This record gives sequence, C-alpha cells and structure tokens, in this order.
Amino acid sequence: MKRKPRWTLEMLTASLAVLCGLLLLALLVQRPGIWPFLAALVVLWGIGATLFRCKLRRWVVRWTSGTTFEKSKVQFSLEPLSQPAALLSGETVLWYNSQFRTRLLGGQDVLASRVQKLLPGLDLQLCRKREGQLLTLADGYWSVHSSTVPGNAESMTLLVLNEETELRRIEAEYKASRPGYLAFQMDGYDDVFGDLMDSERARLLEGVNRILEDMIGRGSGFLRRVGSGGRYIAVVEERQLEQFANRGYDVLDKIRALDPSVSLSLSIGIGRGARTLREAQDMAEKVTRALTGAGLWGVEFFLSHENGVYFSELSPRPHDTGMVTLAGTQNLNEFELHCRAVLGLPIPGIKQERIGASAVILSPIASQERPNYRGMEEVTKEEDTYLRIFGKPTTRVNRRMGVVLCYAPLDSDLDTLRDKAKRIADRVEVY
Repeated sequence: MKRKPRWTLEMLTASLAVLCGLLLLALLVQRPGIWPFLAALVVLWGIGATLFRCKLRRWVVRWTSGTTFEKSKVQFSLEPLSQPAALLSGETVLWYNSQFRTRLLGGQDVLASRVQKLLPGLDLQLCRKREGQLLTLADGYWSVHSSTVPGNAESMTLLVLNEETELRRIEAEYKASRPGYLAFQMDGYDDVFGDLMDSERARLLEGVNRILEDMIGRGSGFLRRVGSGGRYIAVVEERQLEQFANRGYDVLDKIRALDPSVSLSLSIGIGRGARTLREAQDMAEKVTRALTGAGLWGVEFFLSHENGVYFSELSPRPHDTGMVTLAGTQNLNEFELHCRAVLGLPIPGIKQERIGASAVILSPIASQERPNYRGMEEVTKEEDTYLRIFGKPTTRVNRRMGVVLCYAPLDSDLDTLRDKAKRIADRVEVY
C-alpha cells in the first residue's frame, strides 16, 4: 500500500518561502515601483508565521496523523502519566504529554520534528528491548522504553521515559565507596636492612611510614604495618584507588630519595573487584603508567575459579616469575625487554617461540653464611632444562634461591612440562 507522505513544518516553511520568493520576483519584474509594499508584506508574513507557529505545527500533525487521535480516549489516558510520553509516526513526533514538554523541552512546542533532534542519541531498536536505552537528557539520566504497533500506512510508536538520575547517583556513590586494598612490600627487605645499624634502620622505616601515611591520609582509608618484614596493608575507598592510579603519585621516588646510598624499592599490589583477566590487566596498566619510570614491571595475579581474578603484586623491576622467558619461550626475554625500555630502544612484536615452565628452589634453612647447593649436577643432565642460581648471600626459610627452567615445542603438553620442572627443582638442596 502506498504510504502517505510525511511532511514536516520545516518542509512546509521552505516550500512557502520558495513560492513567496518567486511571486515577489515576478511582481518586481512587472512593477518595480511596488517594492516598498512587497517589503512590508514580507515583514507581516514573518510576524504571522511566528505568531501562529504552534498552530501551524498542530495543523501539520493533524494532517499527517489524522484526527482520530486528537481528543480521543487514548490521548486523555496518556496525558495524565507522571512520566514523559510521546507518540511517533516513524521517527516524527506527533504528540507528547505535558510532562514531556515541561521536563524535556523546557515548555516549548516542537511537534512534527524528528525524535532524534529532541532526544539526541535515541536508538528506537534499543528502546524496544526489555532493558530499554539509557540517555543523558536535560542534565539527568533517563531510561527510554518504546512500544511499536504496525499500522496500514506506517508504524506508530509510543515512547515512555523514566528518570533515573538519583538512582544512577546512588549507584555511582556505591561503587566509589566500595573498599579497595593496597599491599606494600619493601623489596629485598632483609638484604637492604640486614647490615644497617638499628638507628639507621629506624630512621628509614619512619620515613617510609610517613610517606605511605601521607598517601593514604589523602582519603578516608587507613594503613597498618604487617609483621616485621617491611609489609604494609591499606584499606581505602574505590575512588581513592582511581585517584592514586590517575594522578601519578611519586611514592617510589620519595622512598628512594630517603637515602640514595641504600637501594630502597617498593612493590605495590592493588586488590579490587576484578571479574576478568582483562579488567585486572587494565588496573595494572593504570598503576604502572601512574608510577611513571622506564623498564619492565612485574605484575602478579591470582586466579580464583569462583571469584575471578585478583590483582596481587606489582614490582618495579623484572620479576622472578618472568625468568621462564630465559628458556627461549619468546624472541625477547624479560631482561632484554627491560634494557630496551630503559635505553629507549624500539621493541618489535613479541612472539612465542615455545612453551616453558619454571619451578623455584626454596631454602629450608635460615643462615647469615653464604649457602651451598647440592644436586646441581643432576639438573645439568636433563634435556631442555636450565638452572639459574640467584647468588643471594644469606638464607631464610622459604626464601627463593634459584629457579629451574624447562622448555618444549609449542604443541607439547604444558601440565607435563610443569611437573617436570617441579620434579627437577626438588633435586636441588640448599644447605
């Protein structure tokens, strides 16, 4: 069936303007002396069009939609709605109630306009879904729902809007006030502080405490030192975590400046409600960018099958868990990447060459004497295996003293390779 053409007020106005222009041009050619009269006529026509703008719009609406809706039971049932509502023909606004006019249009009448002009960003397809579409309108948030009824000529759509400004504000405040966790660990605490005098150790620890307390004290969180190994934990609001990640807080530089002769470094872990690895990686990227500096950052995650991914630790240096790359698992190992980043050299695409697995060698003893190792010759007999001893001068229980690295072709079984690395690492004894 042929559709009735949909004329808008803008189309009618343009058509009348063109017609009047042609008429004026013809009169001026035939009778040049009447131009003052014609000028006055144009002015009067503009005044009349302005005064009867609303009436003209309503006439256009009646002409396009017919008179069946005007003053009908349907119109009177929609008008008292507490929510803004509008009736569309295709994408043209035919009618709206007083709530729509007052709350969204500022009291103006704009009938026969495209709905996207009045509601920027509106997608009628999204509005038909159960959850509707969320729009920012009139300095607030509105959920828009629609119901479309096909007709003989063209579809008629009813729009209903619900304001959710306060609900969204409460939701945003809830997310911003959720607790987040910061964990701090002084890197190599025993190695750094072991040879210092008690007074010097107390001075440096007091400086670290002051810097961390100043950072946490910017918000409503609290900081506690855990144990005696240079570990701290802080509980802050989610909004403070975002501020910390975005403002580039120079906590590491301040700690290093306490005593340039002592190699002070701090690992920072952030815990928040990450549900996926992608979200946790995004968090890690924000923190590493905020802390500035150049080089490789070691980022550690814990995987929970029930609760998703937990961000555990961030270390401003190559990490021992990344030593698996020394087994040729990729074209550039972590130390090569670190040097390139520090020197400002380009880093080409990183490609995985083979699979790898690592297993740490832990110390069962605590001693201030240089450790010895037994069983290293057994490791060297294994194929596709490397042994790396860290060379630490002292030991403590469960301290990482070295690592065994195993590799295999890309199509090999990774679980089997992990078991091999663990089995070989158990052969090395620290005494």
